[in-house]
Amino acid sequence: MAAITVTTANARVVDDIIDRLTLEPAVAITAGQVIRPNSSNKWVLAQGNNAGNATNMYIATRSAGPGVGLTGVRIGKFTGIDTAITVGSPVYVSDTVAGGMDDAAPTVAAAGLIGRVVKPGVMTVQCPL
Repeated sequence: MAAITVTTANARVVDDIIDRLTLEPAVAITAGQVIRPNSSNKWVLAQGNNAGNATNMYIATRSAGPGVGLTGVRIGKFTGIDTAITVGSPVYVSDTVAGGMDDAAPTVAAAGLIGRVVKPGVMTVQCPL
């Protein structure tokens, strides 16, 4: 299990945005983190360690703190991930780092795959509901 790093300066949606949602963050969020809406309909960091933390996930399109609208992408293409990851590799929400990505499936199998590397530094985003 290895964490997938995101270079915040390069993190952005490149094209093919099919599903996105804009909400206010409840906490500080960094571009490229895996996020989900909480019960107050605000962004919090997702994590694959339990079902409640690993549902309705999106990828943050930029860095933002509370009080500022932030768009998350559920389906689209995203750049800024580690360029050393092999094309075709799966990307999962992290079990151990809130908001993180990993190359190994999380404890909660239902969380599943959040994307796949399509070229160095670029992943398709396809987060489950």
